[in-house]
Amino acid sequence: MAAPNNAKRHHYIPTTYLERFCNAEGGFLAYHKDRPSEPKSLTPENVGHRRYYYSQPTESGRDHNTFETFFSQHLESNWPALVDDMLARKPLTPEQINHLANFIAAQYARVPATRDALEYLHAERLKLELRHRVATGQIPTPPPDVVGAFRKKGIEDIFEGLEFSIDPHMSLRGIPETLRHVEDVFDKSTFFFLHNTSGTPFLTSDNPVAWFDPTVPPEHLLPYVHMPDGHVLLLFPVTPWLIVFGGTGYDTGDWNHIDFPDPRSVATINETLCRFAYEWVFAQSREFDALIARHAALSPVMSTRAAKALDGAPLMHWHWVFGERRRKPKWIEPDP
Repeated sequence: MAAPNNAKRHHYIPTTYLERFCNAEGGFLAYHKDRPSEPKSLTPENVGHRRYYYSQPTESGRDHNTFETFFSQHLESNWPALVDDMLARKPLTPEQINHLANFIAAQYARVPATRDALEYLHAERLKLELRHRVATGQIPTPPPDVVGAFRKKGIEDIFEGLEFSIDPHMSLRGIPETLRHVEDVFDKSTFFFLHNTSGTPFLTSDNPVAWFDPTVPPEHLLPYVHMPDGHVLLLFPVTPWLIVFGGTGYDTGDWNHIDFPDPRSVATINETLCRFAYEWVFAQSREFDALIARHAALSPVMSTRAAKALDGAPLMHWHWVFGERRRKPKWIEPDP
């Protein structure tokens, strides 16, 4: 095992979480959305990680350890026992419910779907600010040869042709704000444990937290919508046979255990889970090939729209959509 200060492989999907989705051989099929017809047989340790994913700059170099250690010690270590209690339908203590809520919130905030969206949003804001400063004469207009070079590539709007590489540390700093988004959803929802007795297992993904407005037709569904006075439905698969289900409009108590025997309802949930997957979908068998392929082209991504305030200052409107994942320009660490 690597020394703590040299940890390179940072998991954004805990191995303790994925272990519950393994088949009898101790692994599962991992479908990448770019190659949905070529699933790989993997184990939890070999997927759901990126090099130095949680690294942060410090005065003396880089800290590769703090975030990874925090998630491991405070969220992941107690997960197996908590899942056992949920499967056994034991009443959870307030401390356990708080731990479950924190685990779900972290799985929304820490994954590439959310962090890539934050970095894209930051890049679009920089682009908007640059456009505004050129338009108002605060910085010079690009010279003709630069404009000509863009137009030779078929790019009429040079600002749209620019790429901004964003320091990944920026999206780490955005985690507290994203956690507040999940808290808002939790505050307005009633939660249940749905025990899947249909015989058809739940899927999961590298982006296992899904919420949306259930009153919207499927063809117009947007990810991560929670209007203050609107409806919301949240899904979080715990195992192939258990899912946390939260939503508005229920007048029963929280955290009741309910049998869920209808395979059509399970199929509807799996459809949603595939739509919310970012890069990877995890399944126990190939019975889901067609379903996964059907939703491989689109993932939850950030959409932006530029606007102006009354004083002419630039504004950026943003919301989540199901769209194509974008290539993220590589961040190159500046020399000290």
